[in-house]
Amino acid sequence: MNHLPLRGTNVRIMHPDPFLSAGLVAALRVYAGVEVFVHGAGSASADEPQVDVVVADYGTALQPADGEVRRSYGLPGSAKVLALTPNDREVDIRRAIEAGVYGYLLAGRP
Repeated sequence: MNHLPLRGTNVRIMHPDPFLSAGLVAALRVYAGVEVFVHGAGSASADEPQVDVVVADYGTALQPADGEVRRSYGLPGSAKVLALTPNDREVDIRRAIEAGVYGYLLAGRP
């Protein structure tokens, strides 16, 4: 019987807050199988493997405003975009979900 090696989860941190980004990197790197990359808002570098999850702030997650979040950041269709923001207005949460954001977490909340 052939066994294929399982690929881990690749996470790209695109949050502009350096302290929050550093905390996310530290928290995620303790898990085996999770590879973390830190980049600004833009395309992946040539040496970065396929990204599974992107963690961004509200503004970065919604750029451009046309709802093509995955295409604009060069993400495969299976990549999940997670917005991490203190913004808890219902209209903003709805707009994020409609733009293709997979998850919406409130920063600084339990």
